[in-house]
Amino acid sequence: MSWSGPTGVWGVTIVSEEPTNVSNSSEFHFSAIVEHGCGRGRRLGFPTANLGVTPEQAATLPRGVHVARVRWGREGHDYGAVINIGVRPTFSERQLVVEAHILDFSGDLYGGNLEVRVLQRLREEQRFANVESLVFQLKQDVEMARAALE
Repeated sequence: MSWSGPTGVWGVTIVSEEPTNVSNSSEFHFSAIVEHGCGRGRRLGFPTANLGVTPEQAATLPRGVHVARVRWGREGHDYGAVINIGVRPTFSERQLVVEAHILDFSGDLYGGNLEVRVLQRLREEQRFANVESLVFQLKQDVEMARAALE
């Protein structure tokens, strides 16, 4: 997958390989293969990548918007990220997805394995009245994630 931008990527879909039990903790980790998405994030000004999880795997992950660290490749490149686990309610979708906005990244991840370490929850997933409100909130999510990662 290729994408770039000053703030990174929002919308990495994750194929999980046995996520950890997250019942009593806001911090958890899993790994996934980056897949092609529909490109909506890019059209919104937040280029997207998608990580495909099975319904069973997705059911073990807590819904919401989270701050994370992601890593991939032999060199172990490490970046901050904002992760969304949910159904994209603003667009009336039903399929549970895992998405990540990778901060300060430009490159190609399609087919690569992405390790995700979720550090803390920012907020619950929510439905916005319009796309402009969603984009405004995504910008705030990125600012809060940057502050949390300092």
